[in-house]
Amino acid sequence: MAETYDFIIVGSGTSGTYLAHKLSTLSSPPASVLLLESGPDTLSPKDPANLLPLIPGNFIENVASTRCNYQYKTAPQAGLGGRQLTYHRGRGLGGTSTLNYMAWLKGPRDQFAEWSELVGGDSAYGPTEAWKRIKSIENFDNSGLSAEYDGIAKSDMKKHGTSGVIGISWPKNMIAGVKAFVEACEEAGIKRNLDINSGEVLGAGLVEQAVWKGARTSAATMLINKEGDLGAGLKRSKNLTVVTDCQVDRILFDGKKATGVQIRGGHQYLASKEVIVSGGVIDSPKLLLLSGVGPKDELEKLGIPVVHDSPYVGKNMIDHSTALVDVIFNPDLQIPTGNSLWSSPERVEQEKKTWLESYQSGKGEAVGEMTRFGSSAAVSFIRYSDSLRSSWSEWSSLSSKEQERFLSPWRPDTEIFYFLGYLPPGNTIPAGKQPNSYARLFLLPQNQLSRGSITLADADPATPPVIDPKYFDHPMDVRVAVETIKHVLKIFKTNRYRGIVKGIEFHGCADLPPYIAEGTEGAGKMYVKGVEETDEAIEKWLREKGLDQGYHGVGTMRMGGDGDPIRVTDTHGRVVGLQSLRVVDNSLVPVSLNNHPQVTAYLVADVVADRILEQWNTATKKRARSDSRSDNDDEAEGKRAKA
Repeated sequence: MAETYDFIIVGSGTSGTYLAHKLSTLSSPPASVLLLESGPDTLSPKDPANLLPLIPGNFIENVASTRCNYQYKTAPQAGLGGRQLTYHRGRGLGGTSTLNYMAWLKGPRDQFAEWSELVGGDSAYGPTEAWKRIKSIENFDNSGLSAEYDGIAKSDMKKHGTSGVIGISWPKNMIAGVKAFVEACEEAGIKRNLDINSGEVLGAGLVEQAVWKGARTSAATMLINKEGDLGAGLKRSKNLTVVTDCQVDRILFDGKKATGVQIRGGHQYLASKEVIVSGGVIDSPKLLLLSGVGPKDELEKLGIPVVHDSPYVGKNMIDHSTALVDVIFNPDLQIPTGNSLWSSPERVEQEKKTWLESYQSGKGEAVGEMTRFGSSAAVSFIRYSDSLRSSWSEWSSLSSKEQERFLSPWRPDTEIFYFLGYLPPGNTIPAGKQPNSYARLFLLPQNQLSRGSITLADADPATPPVIDPKYFDHPMDVRVAVETIKHVLKIFKTNRYRGIVKGIEFHGCADLPPYIAEGTEGAGKMYVKGVEETDEAIEKWLREKGLDQGYHGVGTMRMGGDGDPIRVTDTHGRVVGLQSLRVVDNSLVPVSLNNHPQVTAYLVADVVADRILEQWNTATKKRARSDSRSDNDDEAEGKRAKA
């Protein structure tokens, strides 16, 4: 027999978990909320594997594991010579917040004005209200940085929240080299930014982390713990039911009204108020398409009965791309990296033990090397000069509106994310060899103009969707990526790195990083290996092996205002043309933002949660007033009858 709940939320990712918390704690009277998650219960202390995502130093092992990572594959990318890329997406309670690199980067405050304008002027997504909401979500611990970082990091606390539900902190155990990175950026003409999260991102500085008490902050660990769970956050409400290892295959409809969901095996759950899909940029459109909501011609070709013709479900996919570059340090300096730590299995086990004994399931604060690697980083947001921009042939081909967007004085063109190298999971340092001392740079070109899609391969819910981000589909995306590589070379050839950096190596995104120390190539002079320093050679490397998934996909269930011809949802997350069905996750976001997406995922959930509560709490109050009036009328009628 089907159980009935007020709200059913499909997907316990960053947005879905936050939404479940808010609906279950703030609904009046308390609403029954069912949260369904296809992946495992990542909070249970009974499964030792749940420590994998929780310990910051385990982040590479965590990404490599399929237990909490779908590890989807993209369609062959035409702009990358037909290469297929692994597309990482989190699974299990907390979703991708259990998998990401823990960076808490809010982006420029002004970017929200564009979002608000695109969706018809909804102020909830504008700079004033969106920034206020983000501050209300975060609980930023400004302590922990040692005095040696005073010159490169100083928070303006008026621009940060300190009483929210998501724990954020400065790294208390900083990786080596972040100060040198910031100083080298400054020498290369990139200003120092003491507070990257102040709302003005341009420049180089340190990264705040989604880490609390020395452990990863995920939506699950912060918001839906049971007694005895591993997380250190809030306990889940009694009116919130969480079911894991539960794959939803389709949404149930009565005409145009969503009434529930069917899970694999045929069991059904019913919703008396709403079904809310929170599967993310890939799985939200997939579920709607499987349920008969999407482009009519595509659905009919697959034999899926059409519930509602919505042409842009799964379209408008926008994603940052990434490239990885490795900076090899002078071995004589013996700079400690994750690679050197993990090359000693005995030391790793001792550090894990130190972490566990100090963390005590959130009762204490974790210490040791497992809090250093994976939970600290530096970043540089770079805006290219207008004179450089005007020299590109790709620039002149842009429309005036596209050029205007790039010319926003606060908008970065690219991001360079600095953290230290690691030992790839499943590998060891061969006998007689030494671990390489290296930094790994994640390069994230911004403001992509390419647009991709999510479609179905067939009508079987078990078949992965067709993920086609169309990386490098637009020439401007290629140009920005090439210039990013050139800026990396400029930074690491500065005097600040003389004697520190031995070389810069370009490997493919599917290749192993240079974790084994090799010979003396470039002795006495910094070398560049893997690419020639020309625009043509850099582009060739990016297309053939360097460019990778961007991790920051948005837009496949695009929100829009009234009259927007390509919208799928409105600014309340409601699927246009249907009743009692919403989407709440980053698939709603209509524009490429200059931040890291866990911030956006919490923001979207916060806005839509308030609107759901406003609608249903108000409706409940209206019904109560109506019932009260009815009772009074009945009482008066009874008195008149007696008279």
